[in-house]
Amino acid sequence: MEAILQAEGFRFEIISSRPGLLRLRADAAALRAVGARSLMCNLCGLELAHCDELGEGAILRACRDVDPGRCLSPGNGFAVRVRRLLGAGGHLRSPDLERSIGALIASGSCGAKVDLERPDKLFLGIISDDGFTLGLAMAEGGARSSAARAPRRRPFFHPSSMPPRLARCMVNLSRAKAGEAFLDPFCGAGGILLEAASMGCEAIGSDIDLKMIRGARENLRHFGLPFIGLVRSDAALLPIRGIWAIATDPPYGRRASSLKRRLEEILAGFIPRARDALEPGGHLCIAHPSSIDAASLAIEAGFDPIESHELFVHKGLTRVVSVFGRR
Repeated sequence: MEAILQAEGFRFEIISSRPGLLRLRADAAALRAVGARSLMCNLCGLELAHCDELGEGAILRACRDVDPGRCLSPGNGFAVRVRRLLGAGGHLRSPDLERSIGALIASGSCGAKVDLERPDKLFLGIISDDGFTLGLAMAEGGARSSAARAPRRRPFFHPSSMPPRLARCMVNLSRAKAGEAFLDPFCGAGGILLEAASMGCEAIGSDIDLKMIRGARENLRHFGLPFIGLVRSDAALLPIRGIWAIATDPPYGRRASSLKRRLEEILAGFIPRARDALEPGGHLCIAHPSSIDAASLAIEAGFDPIESHELFVHKGLTRVVSVFGRR
């Protein structure tokens, strides 16, 4: 989420970050940007109340300070849902909190009614080790819409293809923006390109395998997504400049073709070329096995490390998604 806000130019201040919940101060327009771009965020909302103490009495006292008139109009239907993260507050009963908070909202809402089937407004309470947070749902992530782009639903399928949620996450981590040039130099079947193009980026792909170039083109056209071009090229000889964001998943593993070259050799040739392709201030997001020291290669090539995230795939592979900034 932080990468999305940075890409879209929003100023923000993080209040707290927990697994499953990020609380921050930002312009309300930031909610729509996150909802439109993220496939990993289920729901974004406006925080109405927060209580550090996980006791029912303390929670209801905090919720009494909420002014429903800020959120509801006469005749609106609303619902309250309470969710628990990672087993926090096991002594609290979600249905009891939902009824009690719903009664508080209804009593001060100037005619709004509870509607559990098709509410106009959804109030979401979250129980976490950070306390209890009550918010008004404002934007939903796009995970449902991405299901149609799942690898096996594409006309051209390759078993090494990245699922849409991870591909979109990598595009977001690259700080890509709609209308700006985006590159995947190991595009394969085009999974990352599909996500970049669906976000409005000026998508460009390259791959050394002509079969993959043709497959990526078929997939992009199948979904009616525009792209600037697809180029057959060795990533160590990129003929492309003026790029603002790169996100890529170089070949590794049994099902990925690397033309019998070691991944270390591929990255040593590619990362300096990625820097040449990027504009100053651009970002490179790259997936690689944890056994590869991509950071040292990137620093040597003139990048600054920004962040990295480990993803367990199976006992033989932990994938790392690393982000570097172009000086």
